[in-house]
Amino acid sequence: KGSVITNNLNIILHIGYHKTGTTFLQDKIFSNLSKQEVIFLGQPFFNKNFKNFFQNLKDINELSFDNEFFKNSFIKLLDENYPDYKDKMIIVSLESLHSGFDWFGREVVYMSKKIQSVFPKAKIIIGMRPQATYVEAIYKEFIIHGGKISFQYFLYKSQYFKFILKDKLFYEKVVKLYYKLYSKEQVFVYLQEQMKEDSSLLVNNILDFMEYKDKREFDYSPHYEGLSKISTELIRYINILLVVDTNESIYIRGNSDLWTFKYKLRRRLISLLRHINKLLKLKGKYIGLEDENYINNIYKASNKEFSELLSIDLKKYGFFL
Repeated sequence: KGSVITNNLNIILHIGYHKTGTTFLQDKIFSNLSKQEVIFLGQPFFNKNFKNFFQNLKDINELSFDNEFFKNSFIKLLDENYPDYKDKMIIVSLESLHSGFDWFGREVVYMSKKIQSVFPKAKIIIGMRPQATYVEAIYKEFIIHGGKISFQYFLYKSQYFKFILKDKLFYEKVVKLYYKLYSKEQVFVYLQEQMKEDSSLLVNNILDFMEYKDKREFDYSPHYEGLSKISTELIRYINILLVVDTNESIYIRGNSDLWTFKYKLRRRLISLLRHINKLLKLKGKYIGLEDENYINNIYKASNKEFSELLSIDLKKYGFFL
């Protein structure tokens, strides 16, 4: 039953990347579409069972993965909670669906195949941004979630960048992967800079892709302004004192039953620093000119292919070609 029905679901999967205006789309767009036409499952997930389903889909080891089990489980959840789901569009927005268990995205290829095997007729929405700004943004987010290493070590020496994140930012490879698994018509690629340039135009293009008819005006405002360098460094030193294992800290973020006193204390301190950062309007970049050149030169050839693939002048949006 699950295979037959998931093959015919009208489902939209917004799968990332992190730090590409995803919270804006979740809070301002997807969650405000007509409930007569749309079932927005999350994120934020309003039903714990659906949250657990997608958490398990994201985290499960390849050796244990059974796509038929996941198909049947998903249909069972829909039957129990949304008996009219066959007449509606289903939307799931979860940034880590593209990257899997590993925060930086080592499982990009595996996740793409896993998603396609469970939701073979889904429409895929994926957001990207210039690599240099992405590296800095995702490093700061890594520190917020428990990272301890310095930015210079992260960029030039760590396994995180060298063997994981670096490959995920060859965007044309990722897009080609989804084009092959689905089709070009089933995949919508947007750039965060397009959202900044004209959020109404981009959002309505996304709604057109989803075949959602109601159009409206939208004003994009980043949900998180981003931490300053000094605030991020303070959190890093807090992590050195309070975080036992970085990967475990990232994992338990979505599992509140596992939160310890130290973890809760760290979250409160981070919340306080965010508030102070916003109040004082603190700024400060990690990436210097040398770092930016190092990153840009890695992706120069890739971005030319990416530009041709999307038929967009990426220079206009801050990409280095």
